[in-house]
Amino acid sequence: MFLDNDDMMHPMRLMAFNDASSSLDLPDNMPFTIPCKLIISSETTSPNATMDSFISSPRDFDQWKRNPKLRRNNVQLIPSSRCDDMDCNEYFDYIVPTSVMVKFFNENPVGITSHKFCDLRLYRVLADLFPYEAQDHPSYPWLLIHYKVSEDAKKHTFDNHGRRDKRKKGKCHSIDQASFGGEFKPSYRDVNLARKYHRISPGQVAMCRGHLESLVITYIGRDNWTLNDVKRQKTIELNGLYGYGLGNELWAQAHEDMFKLTGGKHDQLQHLHLPTQSQLFNAMLLLALWYFRVRT
Repeated sequence: MFLDNDDMMHPMRLMAFNDASSSLDLPDNMPFTIPCKLIISSETTSPNATMDSFISSPRDFDQWKRNPKLRRNNVQLIPSSRCDDMDCNEYFDYIVPTSVMVKFFNENPVGITSHKFCDLRLYRVLADLFPYEAQDHPSYPWLLIHYKVSEDAKKHTFDNHGRRDKRKKGKCHSIDQASFGGEFKPSYRDVNLARKYHRISPGQVAMCRGHLESLVITYIGRDNWTLNDVKRQKTIELNGLYGYGLGNELWAQAHEDMFKLTGGKHDQLQHLHLPTQSQLFNAMLLLALWYFRVRT
């Protein structure tokens, strides 16, 4: 079971995953996810951003709604059915069998597994191994509090040429995506592209490069159909916004850099033991019973 570096875990989260691992009729090598979570903005800081501000007891899930210290617009409940739309699915939503992690590290070169975007590739593997639509889950309470950088904050950084707002330094506990974290220091290639395409700065090129690299490392050697579709979409988008040809050049560079990390090895996780309909039904039933137990 994972926990992100500075997120907060509800006391019932361990029990829920323990119930899942011991009770659900799923194959031994299948991960299981409970994605429902509370999202709090990076502006919500200590002492308000502590677990005792959100719950009063292990079986309490609603104190945050009543707590005047928490501004409601900075705290949002994301049920499992909305995680995908809100870009809130994470690898640490899963409990993962050791065999899956061993296989992942064995079949992906160290250049990939040590990359800052490796977590996105791992998430995609876990989602493929447990192909169960989140909205099919029964409704159950949040089990994790996760910091999330708003789209407005990301846009502000992009508009500020890859530099985060110094006035907010110290207020942000964590960054939910490595492609957004820290300062974006342009490389010489970013500078050259910015000189060639005048509608974009070197810092903005660096941000776009990071985004494309995160997409390539997610799919390369695993799902080339999706990779090609993403390539088409992103090159059209960048060409239209910043000048014809930028998207093609930037994608080619990002793809080449990520390809080198694979060492030419494009192995995929094989023998995916997908759940049967009866196993999925049992999972839904047991989760519903667990939800009823912890709320009564």
